[in-house]
Amino acid sequence: MTTMDLEEMKTKPWYRAYPKEVRQQLESYRLPEIPVFRLLESTAKYYPDSAAVVYEPENFIVNYRELCSLSRRFASGLQNRFGL
Repeated sequence: MTTMDLEEMKTKPWYRAYPKEVRQQLESYRLPEIPVFRLLESTAKYYPDSAAVVYEPENFIVNYRELCSLSRRFASGLQNRFGL
């Protein structure tokens, strides 16, 4: 996160609601510069059965293995249908 991004984040109401320890972690954390899908693939590899998405009203739970598979299928559909 750049200094400007951090300063902007500090102005948000949700940021002030976090405990001090969480704010300190946010300030020092740096995201790796890789595509988001690679993060999903890595998480699916190491934590395949952990819940990735939980939607309580419908009792809908998707683990990381399923989410990775769904993401691949969605990307394939975008490529085939729209050439993206």
